[in-house]
Amino acid sequence: MTLYPKLITDVLANVRYPGNGKSIIEADMLDDQPHIDGMKVSFSIVFDKNPDPFMKSLFKSIESTILREVDSEVQLTITPKYKQ
Repeated sequence: MTLYPKLITDVLANVRYPGNGKSIIEADMLDDQPHIDGMKVSFSIVFDKNPDPFMKSLFKSIESTILREVDSEVQLTITPKYKQ
């Protein structure tokens, strides 16, 4: 399967942030376009504060959604960023 940024952002639109119930795309939490190198995908998620109580559960949700809906061979790197 060929990976491309829009495929990843479309899948991320289905992942909801528990803090406000919005998708991470709708909540503008995706800091940058996903970087793709073969089956390696990386991007940053922006949180309002550090520490964020939902960070671990959100990252697990993102990972499981991408592995299920894109490809189980994706190697994912998510970097947290903070507004404060």
